[in-house]
Amino acid sequence: MGWGKKLKIQFSGEDGWGSAISQNMSQLYTMLQKKPVTGDMIASIAESYIGSEDWSIASSSGPGPGTYKAHLFIEDVIDQAGGSVPKKWLGIGGPISIEEWANPESPFLVDDENWKRVTKPKEGDVVTDGKHIGFITGYRTTTHPGKKKIKQDNWGFKPGQSIDKFIIWRYVN
Repeated sequence: MGWGKKLKIQFSGEDGWGSAISQNMSQLYTMLQKKPVTGDMIASIAESYIGSEDWSIASSSGPGPGTYKAHLFIEDVIDQAGGSVPKKWLGIGGPISIEEWANPESPFLVDDENWKRVTKPKEGDVVTDGKHIGFITGYRTTTHPGKKKIKQDNWGFKPGQSIDKFIIWRYVN
């Protein structure tokens, strides 16, 4: 539940009003305590994993070695920041694939009020060229999974690359 969403109050159960009010006050308290997810938060969390092997192609985590896990890195960082990444298969299952992130008209992202496609990158944005994915974490800097570890470099901004040809999504809550 985030800002701008309605708090549902249900009056049911044997004790009626008492448990309904208690449950909904607990939901309201949780909502008020939750801080908005910011690009700075996302970038900072992504950078905290620089050097980690957890989401690398060589890692045995997740689906195992030799598999591409960059979309799992995106999900884990966003989740840790307090946000959410769209899921495949009716909102359950794993996170959307890199192909969905690369689709500027992806219904998973377009229909999700927490995500907005942008053209000018800022820290914390998810950026992809359809083959690779990472986070903008500074001026002309991205943090993303490599073959052996999470790294930070100028992927997306290297000579011969044009960030204008990349798809960029921003978490907006």
